[in-house]
Amino acid sequence: MGAPPGTVKGAGACAGGAMKWIIGLDLRPRSHGALHFATWLTKSVPKGDERFIAVHVLEPEHLRAALKYHHLDELLAAARDSGRRTLEREAPGERIQELEILEGVGADEGLIDALSRHDADALLVGRIAGRSEAALVRLGRVARRLLRRLPSPVVVVPPDLECASIGGGPIVALTRLDDSSTEACRFAARLSAQTGRRLVLLHVVPFLELPFLAGASVDEIAREQRRAAEVACAAWVEREKLHADEVVVEQGDVLDRADAIAEAREAPLLVVGASRRVALDRIATPSLARELAATAAVPVAVVPPRA
Repeated sequence: MGAPPGTVKGAGACAGGAMKWIIGLDLRPRSHGALHFATWLTKSVPKGDERFIAVHVLEPEHLRAALKYHHLDELLAAARDSGRRTLEREAPGERIQELEILEGVGADEGLIDALSRHDADALLVGRIAGRSEAALVRLGRVARRLLRRLPSPVVVVPPDLECASIGGGPIVALTRLDDSSTEACRFAARLSAQTGRRLVLLHVVPFLELPFLAGASVDEIAREQRRAAEVACAAWVEREKLHADEVVVEQGDVLDRADAIAEAREAPLLVVGASRRVALDRIATPSLARELAATAAVPVAVVPPRA
């Protein structure tokens, strides 16, 4: 199920033109993957079309401990020097030159403030766990809080991602055929147009488990499920006026299939929408988007629905 050749990609593909990115700079290795992904972006979009601002936040507990021995100006200068060295080492070139050092706020609050002040389109942050690492803590405090609040699209990048390992395949947008997926698909279409990558819309329908049945009837039920999902997906894409190079319908566990398809297709990015659930529900039950951001082998963009 592909779009006709030459079709303009997505309502969001041209909306807003050039994008402005905030990069959460940790100064520890966990943010290196985000810098490498930003470097890939700078090489993939026309020069001058994007703006990248690296932001490092000196949190209150760090300041309280260090101010016993150093003046604030010393700390700011040291953080700026460290940030510059990190940019020169991990994101060489001329495209990521802007660096801000913020003081006295939580890291998530500081990054949200930077998004607002710069009227930025999206935020890049690193996570704790590597692409194949079975770590107990995978996201980290800052990424977890940002994904709960979602002030903008948030791209979560594994810390061990290298520019050379970023896939040469299409951008993959996961759709659940609901309102939470529309903006995600438009964001993916926008990046697809700007980076010159193909766009694949992916819909995964779970198998209907019927443990009391066996044989050919189970296979036929699965085929009927798939056909119905393909019809529903085509209708949703047309209704939302979305266009893609390919629309793929899969069956199975959504989390596993989305990750596997993105990796098999060598996607540079997997895009997923987030629903507007109440805060307590978000804390109590990890969302699909947050689970993918924490575990996927490729960078994951979590996109809030339109307010």
